[in-house]
Amino acid sequence: MTEVRKLPLNTRAFDQYQRVKRWFERFKAINEGSTKDIDIQQQYDDVLAFFMNCYHLKDWLIKEDEFSTEWRKTVEQYISINECLQLCADIANGTKHFSPGNIPTRSGQQSELQPHVFPHLKDGILVGAIMKFYLVLDNGESIDAFNLAADCMKKWEDFMTTHKIFEKHKKFIDDKLSEK
Repeated sequence: MTEVRKLPLNTRAFDQYQRVKRWFERFKAINEGSTKDIDIQQQYDDVLAFFMNCYHLKDWLIKEDEFSTEWRKTVEQYISINECLQLCADIANGTKHFSPGNIPTRSGQQSELQPHVFPHLKDGILVGAIMKFYLVLDNGESIDAFNLAADCMKKWEDFMTTHKIFEKHKKFIDDKLSEK
């Protein structure tokens, strides 16, 4: 087993954030219809992978200071006050546990991630299909899943900026480079 936890502090969460950004870029390509050569199931898998990696960025952040219960509370509280991260958690946990009606949700609502296929027209000619994903809440509200993903990215970026995660990573890299 690869022990990623042995990565140096101040790089773990940053590395996971970069991984989440790469999954986001895949989701963006799906949302824009530029993945017509990728089958529908793989597109769905990529969307689920985004939400799982995005939500579990919290675990990587917590491990940046794994001995501080206060830091853990800070990370968990941030999710609790941001609806987009709560919904992200619900998608990730529903995917992981495959029992959406049996586990408590962070948002307090049950939801379903639904793919929709739309015709992709170019100059009035059908050239393929575009996948769009919507999160449908039990109250009937339908949320564009890509917009939800973009909101999650913004919230994590804000959190990491506020708590100087990017700054700590840059300092770590600069220190390593100056050792050579």
